[in-house]
Amino acid sequence: MRRAVIWTLLIVFAWPVALIVWIVKYPDQAKNVWRTIRDHVRAHPALFLWGGFGLGVLGVIIGVTALDPGMTAFYCVWAAVFGSLLVRRQLKARAVAAAEIAARADAQHAAYLAGDDFGVYGTRDMPNI
Repeated sequence: MRRAVIWTLLIVFAWPVALIVWIVKYPDQAKNVWRTIRDHVRAHPALFLWGGFGLGVLGVIIGVTALDPGMTAFYCVWAAVFGSLLVRRQLKARAVAAAEIAARADAQHAAYLAGDDFGVYGTRDMPNI
């Protein structure tokens, strides 16, 4: 019972100390937890970015309602960072899609010039040149 009370107080009031004690006492479990978190973020980057952006927006709303300019500024920066990462990820995805379309068009053009009549839109219509 006493041990449970001590751990409860550590977690409630001094969670950084409890975290450090846990990491030192159980290093293998700590490595597995961090590895699991890292793998989840790598597997679902958009979910992580949307979560960070949502947390930033929520922090801005709470900061504005609490009239706390420091908190509002911090979460504005937080939301801006995650929002810019979301925009950059979307732009990168669009660039990859455009590059795939351009590569397919180049391949079809090269096939057509090489005499493959299926090189353009999968038809046998060869224009008279």
